[in-house]
Amino acid sequence: MIATHIRNGWHRAWKRGFPRAALYRKSLVLILLIACIPGLLIAIGTYYTVAGGVEKDLQRMHQSQIRQRAQNIDDQLSYLEIGISHWAFDAVFDKRLKEIDFAQGYEQVRQLYDTLLVMESSHSLISRVELYLREPRPFRMTSLQYGFLDPVEAEILYGKLEQPAKGMYWSDALAGGQLKLVNRLPGISEENLGYLVTTLDSARLNNLLETLTPYNEGATFLLKSDGSWLAPGQQSPAGLEEAVRREFLQRGGLPGSFTMKAGDTLYSVYAGSLKRPGGAWTYVSAAPMSSVMAPVLRLSRIIAGISLAGLLLAFLLSWLGSLRLYSPVGRMERESESIRRRLEEQLPLLRESFLLQLSQGGLLALTEEQLRERLSELGRETGGQLAVLLLLRVRRSPAAPALAGQGAMAGFAAAECGRDWLKQHGLNGDVLNLHDMSAAILLWAPPAGSTGGIDRQRLLSMGGELLRSASERLGLRVTLVISRAVSEAGQIVHLFEEARQSADNRMLSADSVLIDLEQPQEGGSPDTAVLRYPFAREKEVVYALRSGRKEEACSHIASFLEELCQEGGTERELLQGMQQLYGSLRHAMLQVGIQLPREAEGGSPYLELAALEETGQMLEWFRTRVVEPYTGLLESRREEEEGRLVQDMIRQVHDRYGEQLSLDEFAEEAGANAYTVSRMFKQATGVNYIDYLTKVRLEKAKELLAGTDMRINVIAEQVGYQATYFNRIFKKMEGITPGAYRESAVSPESQWGESPQGRHSQ
Repeated sequence: MIATHIRNGWHRAWKRGFPRAALYRKSLVLILLIACIPGLLIAIGTYYTVAGGVEKDLQRMHQSQIRQRAQNIDDQLSYLEIGISHWAFDAVFDKRLKEIDFAQGYEQVRQLYDTLLVMESSHSLISRVELYLREPRPFRMTSLQYGFLDPVEAEILYGKLEQPAKGMYWSDALAGGQLKLVNRLPGISEENLGYLVTTLDSARLNNLLETLTPYNEGATFLLKSDGSWLAPGQQSPAGLEEAVRREFLQRGGLPGSFTMKAGDTLYSVYAGSLKRPGGAWTYVSAAPMSSVMAPVLRLSRIIAGISLAGLLLAFLLSWLGSLRLYSPVGRMERESESIRRRLEEQLPLLRESFLLQLSQGGLLALTEEQLRERLSELGRETGGQLAVLLLLRVRRSPAAPALAGQGAMAGFAAAECGRDWLKQHGLNGDVLNLHDMSAAILLWAPPAGSTGGIDRQRLLSMGGELLRSASERLGLRVTLVISRAVSEAGQIVHLFEEARQSADNRMLSADSVLIDLEQPQEGGSPDTAVLRYPFAREKEVVYALRSGRKEEACSHIASFLEELCQEGGTERELLQGMQQLYGSLRHAMLQVGIQLPREAEGGSPYLELAALEETGQMLEWFRTRVVEPYTGLLESRREEEEGRLVQDMIRQVHDRYGEQLSLDEFAEEAGANAYTVSRMFKQATGVNYIDYLTKVRLEKAKELLAGTDMRINVIAEQVGYQATYFNRIFKKMEGITPGAYRESAVSPESQWGESPQGRHSQ
């Protein structure tokens, strides 16, 4: 009906000769009024409906949303509890804990360390995991360190841990005030050997609680069953949180919803319960009603504003439309031409991006018709033409050092060589910078024999010119791979894959080379190539690394790399060989019990090796990432073992000085020779082993001579000497005989009849 009215008005105006502007004005006003008035009515109705009756519905939806998010928090905590309880039943936490020897039981201690580290990374809410043991003495272990506890502190700590008579419970009564999950150990026995204490990350727990309030305003917190604070922290927060808690407790502290006013703001409060081991928690969420109703109110205002703006715009456009209805046509044509020119300028970039996706296999879901249609839209007509790929890869020689920034610029330089080559020969093609020190030229040409076609021999000749030009301009080795010709756009991705494989398997010793994929390549296919791996060199590297000889290990790695790069070696073989060498070195170090810390390993070493382009970079990588860290750990462990051996020797000398203690006995226990043990002892104490043993024996002998009336030959036997040798060695070391020493040590009182034994008894 409206369309008929407008059409009739146009007809009458045309016959009467009225100006077209008046007709346009009337028609436009009518159309805009009809379009804007319903929107204005809807906005007004929405606003008053929200103000009248939507408040309760929104509050109910808000409560339902809070319950769903609370269920998510409950699920996460339950998952954490189940995971920790499973660990508590692990065999590493069985009854053997009370028999653990922290001085000698290296494997068991290391297993505990690894288990605590895995537990800490098993859940995002975990801050740290601690192991507390009772026997053989109070003890605490974390993933970083362990140590014995002070008996008084241990008594207080275990008193707090033993209060709840449960196998697992939550507590915030321990030091720090953080929320902790406590598990009694072992989990499969009634015997209480200790506790596994899991501390939650307070910041992440608070972030999780904040999801209960989906707005920037409001408050969310956890309470214990007695109404005291659980999270955040043990101290009572001031402001809105405390006001909501008081109101909640005054209403009985039961789950449910209510509204309260704080200041000038009305809040919707909802409380629920979370059942946890050791007692139930209560979560409370308070959100301002203005935030709950804000989306609908904002939408109604937007609709009303748009409708009012539409009414004003109707009158303005009707006036302007009647005056300048046809003036925009010329401007639109000019803008259209400008847009067309800009689109033509951007078409090569868009086409290059499309071809890059095609080369990487990102468009396999498109059919052949869809691919050709997309290429046509991007300004490349491929009907009746063949596609040939020329892959231009730039590489430095294996012995050349890596230059800063040269790898990033090589791809751009190769692409520029390809563009100049296309322009020089007047060929139709696209140049792609592959950003891996290589560029690709996708050449489009009719079949050989037709107008504009290029035969294979001519293409190879022009490819040779491109190879020589790129080598001279870049001053580096260049590999040019010319693929077979295909008639289907969907086969282009296979051309890229074949060209990359051929470039990867070119000989390292070869200079700039042209590879024609329509001709059989020397050496067979990559799948049948035999890896020449220098196993003898690998053994030399492993032996040097295990012996702690850093420079020798680096020298053998360089020789290993040189053998891989000998005549006939390819880039793929080089990478595979170096990756296998890394795996062998890592396995050899694990066999002797040395493993780098997780933070020191960084990312994937194999991916890092694959990203290196030069042999010099590989050698430096092995020095800094393998040789130096492992030799450092080996030297540190060797020093620790030597220190423990020397301390054990000193202890046995003081305990067994009267026995025949020889270096051979200690060397046999340590699995070394006597010379090595003697050198370690002198390096640690500053004196020879024999001198130290003699000093201890003579000190004991002097105590017996001065403090007892035992005969000298008996004292000599007690300190491990024969009587005659004892007299000689005593006089040699002390300057007097044993008898003279006893006489000089006797006090004036003893000379009047008091025996040394009597003085000793006093």
